[in-house]
Amino acid sequence: MWHVHGEGRKGSSVSACFAKRNIRENNAAQVKVVVKWKPLGDDYYKVNFDGALDIQEKRGGVGIVIRNSTAEVMGVLAEPLRGVNDPLLIEAYVAVRALEDARDLGLTKIVLEGDSAGMIN
Repeated sequence: MWHVHGEGRKGSSVSACFAKRNIRENNAAQVKVVVKWKPLGDDYYKVNFDGALDIQEKRGGVGIVIRNSTAEVMGVLAEPLRGVNDPLLIEAYVAVRALEDARDLGLTKIVLEGDSAGMIN
C-alpha cells in the first residue's frame, strides 16, 4: 500500500535510518553510515528500492521510496512477501514494481536506485 506524504522529509533514506538504529543497538561504533542526498535536475524523481529475505522463514519484504528533486518524500511503499526464497528474485520484483509504480504515478523522469549488485549488473 502506498503512503503519499504532503510534506516530505529531507535527509537520510529509510534504509540508512534502519542501519543507524542497528548500529546503535549492536554497539558497533566502528561502523559509519554516510548518506548524502545528490540533487537531481528539475522535474526528476529518485526512486529507491530494496528487498529483504528471511530464507528459513521463506518470507521477505520490499520497500520503495520516491523523492522529488528537492529530496522531499513523495511516497513510500512497504510490502511483505511470503513463500519466497531467492534474494535476487525479490530484488528483481521490487525493481520492476518501482518502475511500474512510478509510471502509474505519472512520473516520466526518474533515477532508479537499488543496492543489489547482482540484479543491477
